[in-house]
Amino acid sequence: MLNNWLKKVLNVVYPHQCALCGASGFQDRDLCQDCYEELPFNHNACSICAIPLASIEKNQDLICGQCQQQSRYFNACQSLLIYQSPIDKLIHQLKFQHRLHLANLLGDLMAESLETRLSHAKHLPDCIIPVPLHASRLRERGYNQALELAKPIAKRFNLPLLTYSCVRNKATMPQSDLPAEERLNNVKDGFTVQRNFSAKHVAIVDDVITTGSTLDEFAKTLKASGVETVDAWICARAQRH
Repeated sequence: MLNNWLKKVLNVVYPHQCALCGASGFQDRDLCQDCYEELPFNHNACSICAIPLASIEKNQDLICGQCQQQSRYFNACQSLLIYQSPIDKLIHQLKFQHRLHLANLLGDLMAESLETRLSHAKHLPDCIIPVPLHASRLRERGYNQALELAKPIAKRFNLPLLTYSCVRNKATMPQSDLPAEERLNNVKDGFTVQRNFSAKHVAIVDDVITTGSTLDEFAKTLKASGVETVDAWICARAQRH
């Protein structure tokens, strides 16, 4: 009750303002209703890699041609949005301009979508793990955007958020700077999991999926440590070109 009262006071003192157009926010978010309705939601997508697909019905269990031919270490991927304007702008501001409040906005939207999409799931993951940054990148940036996105999701589902169980042990080139064929080698053997790790079902969280190379390598490492199921929960899915 005290938290609700404090929240109301803060909303009066610091009213929510749309991160896209500057209008008043709605539903206690920094997003107005008009901009929310214009967001590029990823409704019809491959259930494994989340690539947008053409479909008449929403939320069908679809698998794209590439995933039918190529196996992946992560079992399924949920991506809230398509990585295009204006989402690309918001994620860029979050990662490179220290606009951390956008992580709360986007993470809350992810949590809301996941709650709907997973409403009929028999089992939730045992824990949530944000894709880790290498120590040098973390020092440079000051924070891990995947961790910041994961916080509202872990709170919504009341799931443990593990931040020290896995590390990125290679200071790799940014995946966005590399062509698709070089991304696999860039992240190869890039992660380490603690020996006492015991979860069997894990959800990994990241901001963007492009080819899926980073997620796949991370999932491969987790499964080598005994994890049986790896779900990927992603903010935005880049389209193939």
